[in-house]
Amino acid sequence: ILIREVERLNGVLEDFLHFARPVPVEPGSFELNQLVREVFDLVRQQAINSRVELSFKAGEIDEIPGQAEQIRQALLNLILNALQAMPDGGTLAVTTLLVNKQAKIMITDSGQGIAEQDRQRIFNPFVTTRSEGTGLGLAITQRIVQGHSGHIELVSSPGAGATFTVCLPAG
Repeated sequence: ILIREVERLNGVLEDFLHFARPVPVEPGSFELNQLVREVFDLVRQQAINSRVELSFKAGEIDEIPGQAEQIRQALLNLILNALQAMPDGGTLAVTTLLVNKQAKIMITDSGQGIAEQDRQRIFNPFVTTRSEGTGLGLAITQRIVQGHSGHIELVSSPGAGATFTVCLPAG
């Protein structure tokens, strides 16, 4: 029990440090669709255990500027949140597309949705609806995306799932 608690506290501390000291975006580029596939590989077993069907529709997108590791962390945070929003199973669909020189990554779940009052504050640090959450995942995700000169859009209704759209410059 002590070892598990130390590991949990270490995770909280690491999340806080990532939020407090964001890593600057250095010049680089990455293949977005390949990155999404890698994140799916990381979460596949958790999705199976949660009875969540994963689907990925890859748009025609060349390499985009940015740091792959940071964007991987942002996508992983969003996808893990989506999986946790579907404790009784469901579907998680990710679509990438290129629109007006913007790479868009749409993450759609069939979960419980997000209440209007929560949508206004979910990107704030330390805001969480889960008892074991730290409330830093979405704050870190937003900071990473903004550090890449992008933004996140959210569409959700209680009981009808949620769609997070990460918009990043593509050129």
